[in-house]
Amino acid sequence: MSEKQQQFVQQQPAQQQPPMYNQQPPMYNQQQQQQPGYNQQQPQPQYPPQQIPQPVVWQPGPLQNDNLLMQKLQHAKNIDISQGNTFLEGISTATNVDCFPNIYIVGDLDRPMQIIGSPNGETAATPLFFVQETSGCCARCCCPGHQSMMLEVKHAKPEVHYGLKVCGVYNGHKYIPDESLPTAMTVERPGWSCTHWNNCCVCCECCQDEMLFYNGPPREGQKPGWSKENGGYFGRSVMPLYGGCFTPTLHMEASPPNEKGQYPGQHVPPFGKMEGPCFFGGFLGMFCPTFFDISMFDSNKREADIGFLKKRHAETCSEMCAAMCTKVDFYDLSFKADEFSQLTPEQKATVLGTALHLDYKIFESDKNPIEVDGNGNSTTVTCTFFNWYCMGEVIPCCIAFSSNNDGG
Repeated sequence: MSEKQQQFVQQQPAQQQPPMYNQQPPMYNQQQQQQPGYNQQQPQPQYPPQQIPQPVVWQPGPLQNDNLLMQKLQHAKNIDISQGNTFLEGISTATNVDCFPNIYIVGDLDRPMQIIGSPNGETAATPLFFVQETSGCCARCCCPGHQSMMLEVKHAKPEVHYGLKVCGVYNGHKYIPDESLPTAMTVERPGWSCTHWNNCCVCCECCQDEMLFYNGPPREGQKPGWSKENGGYFGRSVMPLYGGCFTPTLHMEASPPNEKGQYPGQHVPPFGKMEGPCFFGGFLGMFCPTFFDISMFDSNKREADIGFLKKRHAETCSEMCAAMCTKVDFYDLSFKADEFSQLTPEQKATVLGTALHLDYKIFESDKNPIEVDGNGNSTTVTCTFFNWYCMGEVIPCCIAFSSNNDGG
């Protein structure tokens, strides 16, 4: 952890439950009362929507009209982002899932809740959003980490269910999207194509990997890249030319709504940036956390004046197995309260979307610490010590051992 990150952690006040929450908020008991702080129909008096800071002069856009989304963006300062698939994480969904598309659970670490059905009374972060990828099975298999896809960011039900044990191994908690509420926002990514190369050195515009963010569900018939041509998005995360050289970098843009309260969907100067280390992943990432600093665009390099994203290292046997054999990752997204509160709603949502973009661009493209390949005649074991970032490319530093299956 760098000196600035240590200072940031030391400056954080001791975590305590906000006044509106008790140790066991009413929503989480068996009576299933209204959830304080995240109630869309009857907001708590402590947090009326009209008191949410509005540091902008334009007309409210569609994003601000989603009261529930606004409350979550306003009050969540320490966020857990857990990635997994329906088998490994035990995450349930009401839609059909094929070829294991990515699923993320975004939770509020400052408001833990009791896990329903837990034999030992464990707690977990209150679920905020249920994020599910929509893309073709062929694209995920042929271009993992670089595929064109859509992510639907749905409101999650404020409940965590205890999962099942398979062969004595706990398969993870269960989370459920709230299908009674509209989709909060959609993430659109124009991935690899004949005119868009996003897994090479970022030397020209066609090599820039980007994600576009807009409110609500995907439009009917919409495909990745539609918003780039037709507009309508409020935010954009993009890798700059030359990719930050030896510093993984993503720029964050957010457009205000026009006088009609609509988002024109156009490129604007970045308001912030997310920057990380040159070396990460592999065995290094298994035993050491990886920090990506979130800063205002005009701030010094890796200033972290907004906050930071921490990719957690493996701490348990199950996390160790997941790190060794899968692309599943776990993140903590922490903000400096004063600086984050000054951002507009569009900027806050863009920061959250950029965290998802980082996982796809950097950690869906890296190699696992150990990979085993065999073709019947020989077996190759590849050990990756770490990955080296250079101008948008993720280059593994590894060693391989081969052997013949006939004993040679």
